Amino acid sequence: MRKRIMIFFVVALTGLFFLTVGVLTAADLPTKPKKEELIEHNNAYKTKKGKMKDKKGPVKLTHEKHNKEYKVACTECHHEYKKEGKKNINTWKEGDPTKKCEECHFLDAKKAKKKKVKSLNLAYHKNCKDCHKKIKKENKGKKKEDQKKTGPIKKCKKCHQKKKKK
Repeated sequence: MRKRIMIFFVVALTGLFFLTVGVLTAADLPTKPKKEELIEHNNAYKTKKGKMKDKKGPVKLTHEKHNKEYKVACTECHHEYKKEGKKNINTWKEGDPTKKCEECHFLDAKKAKKKKVKSLNLAYHKNCKDCHKKIKKENKGKKKEDQKKTGPIKKCKKCHQKKKKK
């Protein structure tokens, strides 16, 4: 009888050991990065006939990579400006709901100008390129291993994917 109890405990402890190792190993596996988001606007540019046309393909953007790896604060891109005195203050905070950019930044540059905001394309290009340029400038004179990674600045196809043929 004692021998059976001892065998039962050895088998149970061995099973518990393997279960624990399995759980700890699984917990230590790297998680899959979140899917890249596409910033896509099919009516991004006005043609000579006044129709809107997308000249370039969508842009890949990984929020998680920008936030965690590159340490870009959410408020670098997301904003909700309120007038305080003569200044516009960004009152948006992490965790606040986000609006789609085109709710305030219009595709039509004339409409954006009337509303005194940047057009959608200008807002994207200025924000992204200005940030990348700032990092490139900060990297000057630093050793390669001390430099921050920066994104593309000049070549469109470094950000924009090829347009899908319809």
